[in-house]
Amino acid sequence: MNQYAIYLLAWLTYHGYPLVQRDAVYYAAKAESGIRSDAVSRYGNVGLFQLNGSRKYAMVAYARAKNKPWTSMEVQLEFMDWEWRRMPASQEFFAATDRATAAHLFCRHYEGSIC
Repeated sequence: MNQYAIYLLAWLTYHGYPLVQRDAVYYAAKAESGIRSDAVSRYGNVGLFQLNGSRKYAMVAYARAKNKPWTSMEVQLEFMDWEWRRMPASQEFFAATDRATAAHLFCRHYEGSIC
C-alpha cells in the first residue's frame, strides 16, 4: 500500500468514518483516480473523486479559500466530507453494515456512477 492510500485511510478514520464506510470511500477513490489527488481525466474531471462541472469549481474555490492547491489530498477529503455529509443518502451510507452496500451508496449518490 502506498503513502497516499495510507494517508487517505488514516484521514477517514481520524474524521470518524467507521471501517465499512472508510473502505467504501477508499474503493471509490481507487476506482476513480487510482488515489491520485492530481488526476485529471481527458474530459477535465479532477482529483480523487473525478469531480466535474460546478462541483469541480466549488472544490477549487474551497482550496483557494484555504490557500492550498486543489491537488491537496487533505483539501479534497475535507471537501468530500463537507459535501457528502450534507447529502441525504449519507445517512443511509453511515448506517450501512457491509462494504458492498456502503460502496454502492457512495458511488451512486456521491460519485453519480457505479464505481
